Amino acid sequence: MAEAGLNDQEADTFQAVLVPAGAPKEIVTLLHREIVKVVNMPDVKARFDQLGFEVVANSPEELAARSGRRSPNGEK
Repeated sequence: MAEAGLNDQEADTFQAVLVPAGAPKEIVTLLHREIVKVVNMPDVKARFDQLGFEVVANSPEELAARSGRRSPNGEK
C-alpha cells in the first residue's frame, strides 16, 4: 500500500488448512498439532516474519468460530 501513497495501512487476513466435513477428530487434532510444530520452527517463523505474517495457529474450534464453519465435531 505504501507504493500507492497509503502509509501505515494494515490488512487482516488469515490462512487455514481445511479438511473434509466429518473428518475424524483424531486426524484434525494430529494435523493441528503437527502444523503448529512446523509454523513455530525458528526458520519457518523467521520466513513468515520476513513476509510480514504473524503466526497465530488457533485451535480448530477457534477457526470454526472465526470463519462461521462447523467445528471439528460437526456442530455449528
